[in-house]
Amino acid sequence: MNLKPCILTAATATISVSAVQAATVIYSDDFNDQQNIFSGGPYTQTLAGSAPTIRNAVLGGSASAVWGSGAEVGGWGQRDYGDSNEATPTSSNFLTFTPVSGYDYTVTMTVDTTALGGAGAGGWGESWLTVGFTSSQHNWNGADSGTIDTADLVRFKSNTIATITYTRSGADLLAAGVNYVGWVTDWPGLVNMNSVNQVSVDNFSLTAVPEPGAAVLGGLGMLALLRRRR
Repeated sequence: MNLKPCILTAATATISVSAVQAATVIYSDDFNDQQNIFSGGPYTQTLAGSAPTIRNAVLGGSASAVWGSGAEVGGWGQRDYGDSNEATPTSSNFLTFTPVSGYDYTVTMTVDTTALGGAGAGGWGESWLTVGFTSSQHNWNGADSGTIDTADLVRFKSNTIATITYTRSGADLLAAGVNYVGWVTDWPGLVNMNSVNQVSVDNFSLTAVPEPGAAVLGGLGMLALLRRRR
C-alpha cells in the first residue's frame, strides 16, 4: 500500500489547521460590571484600578492586570457608569503586557463618538482615540509611533461607531520595548469631563496567534514525524 498520499494529506491538513487555529485571548473587557473601587464616593465606577473581564497570564498577559492611571489628565475615566455597559475614558489607559516572539498580537476596540453629534469639526473635534502598544503609560506625544495605530484614528467629530483592529508581531513589539497595551488619545482631559462631551469605548481585547512561519514549521515537523513512522 502506498502511504505517501496519506502522509502528504495529513501533513497538509496539519499545516492548514495550524495556520487558522483559534486565537488565544490574553485580555478582554466588555466593561459590563461596576466594580465600586471607591465605594460610597462620587466616582464609584472608576476605570483606573479596575480589572478587565478576562485577564490571562499567557503570552505576555498578567492574571493580576488592572487598568492604569499613569496617563490620566483632568479627571478619572469611568467603567459602566450609569450601567452603560461601556467605558468613558478621559485620557489614555493601559494594561501591562510583555510580548513574546513568534506570535502575532491583535488589539481590538470599538469607539462610539455619536453622543457628540459631529461637534468640534475643525477644532477639538479633530482629536482622536486609537489603540496601540507602548513602552510607557502616556498620551500621544509622538513616542511609540511605530506601535500605535495611527492609520485608524477615530476622531471626536466623526459621529460614528467604529471598531479598530491593529496587529503587530511579537518580534516588532519586543524590539520597540513594549510594556503596555491599551488606547491612546492626543487630547486628554477633553471628553467625558461633563455630561455633554461624551465618547465611549467598548469590547477591548488582546489576542495572539502563532506567526504563519511558526505554523508552517509545525506542519513540516509533523510531516517529518509521519515519514519516520511510515
